Amino acid sequence: MKRWLLAAGAAALFFAFAWIRYASFHSTTYDLAFFDQAIWNASLGRGFVSSFIPYDLMGQHFEPVLWLVAAMYRVVASPVLLLALQSAALGLAVVPLWDLAAETLGPRAAWAIAAAYLLQVGVWRAVAYDFHTEAMAVPLAFAALLAAHRRQRWTFVVLALAPLLFKEDGALVAAAIGLLAVAAYRRREGWLVAAVAVMWGVFVVLVVMPRFRNGAPDDLIYYYRYLGSTRGAVALALLTRPQVWMRQVLFGPFPAATALVVAALGGLPLLRPRLFVIALLAVLPAALSTKSGQSGLLYQYGIGLVPLLVFVSIRAIAWLQARPRAGWLRIAGARAAVATGLPVVTAAATFLAFSPVPPMLPVYVADLERSSAAAAVVAMIPPGAPLAGTGTPLVRAAHRQRVYQLPAGATCPFIVVDAQPDPPTPAGFSGQRVSSAALAGAGYQQLSAGGGVSLWSVPSGRASAAPCAR
Repeated sequence: MKRWLLAAGAAALFFAFAWIRYASFHSTTYDLAFFDQAIWNASLGRGFVSSFIPYDLMGQHFEPVLWLVAAMYRVVASPVLLLALQSAALGLAVVPLWDLAAETLGPRAAWAIAAAYLLQVGVWRAVAYDFHTEAMAVPLAFAALLAAHRRQRWTFVVLALAPLLFKEDGALVAAAIGLLAVAAYRRREGWLVAAVAVMWGVFVVLVVMPRFRNGAPDDLIYYYRYLGSTRGAVALALLTRPQVWMRQVLFGPFPAATALVVAALGGLPLLRPRLFVIALLAVLPAALSTKSGQSGLLYQYGIGLVPLLVFVSIRAIAWLQARPRAGWLRIAGARAAVATGLPVVTAAATFLAFSPVPPMLPVYVADLERSSAAAAVVAMIPPGAPLAGTGTPLVRAAHRQRVYQLPAGATCPFIVVDAQPDPPTPAGFSGQRVSSAALAGAGYQQLSAGGGVSLWSVPSGRASAAPCAR
């Protein structure tokens, strides 16, 4: 019962931070308004279409779980629902994690491991970057590894393959879970999971997603252009040009980012190097990317690695417990007492130093004062009217067919602008700043203003009020 209370409390904390970010007008178009518009369209039977990309969302990221979310949108169509679902999943992960740690190390250690997970920088970076489906797969990763520990064969197989439904990258997470089960528990069904996951991932990336793009170029291939111009070429380069991609992995931001995750767990994953290397498979796309935020495991990009390395840390402590109580092992952590408390201390230290919570929470709370006035301005936008604007207000107005983040859609009949300077945000961008003078010079007239947000329109009949264009 206590672990469920801890999970509920954690989910509430995650949601509180996410909601304050949203309510204070700091959530961004990419990706909260983007997801909100696509899921809203799907809930109305239009498919996951969005004016932010020229093809169905499933062509950019294959996330079948969004069909379930779209069904929920028929009841509650709001980006707040997305924040609540992600927060609930990240909090619920405590339950299988606690059980796994308790059965492996004992109840006292389980509380320490749960606390270390809840303080992980990667978890809070995902919470602070609005909504992404891969974060909702975290409890399934812990549950799958718990099933492997309990030798529940088919339960393990089903749970281990579940990440395939959350994103195409979930194939690598599932493969890593399968291989960890083989290496840690000698579970032969782990080979089956890994094989199915890899084959599914290849099929989705090379066959399914191109169909959803309908011949349009892949807008994410840019970050892997040094390996090839298509996903197929990139896959081939991974096999034939290891010297090229190894340079990117070793000399890009990835090693330092991984070191931070390892440090947040007290360095324990390094005690089980084989398991550690297997876990890194989950973030292979990030390691190969030239996008610094991705290869640096910022935003949501490191969330898939967190449950796997927490598991490796549990196995490291179990390994220390099994060692003879003599020699250097007594000093390094006999009975694993030191090792059990260590990740709590290091997780807390890295949380304070690197998570977005300490610097951003005071900013978000202070900006709540302007939220009601700003929301009132956004509420004046005519339903369904084509709209362009800066990033933060668009999150409240994405339920329309045409909505664009400036400078795209600069000829829309309505433009909404948040003039308040941006603090340093986890996303790092929230749209182009537009001056009142520039809008007036383009023929726009201000309809309303409040809380730093202003709404502009072009009088009917003016040439600049042409239909929005990408």
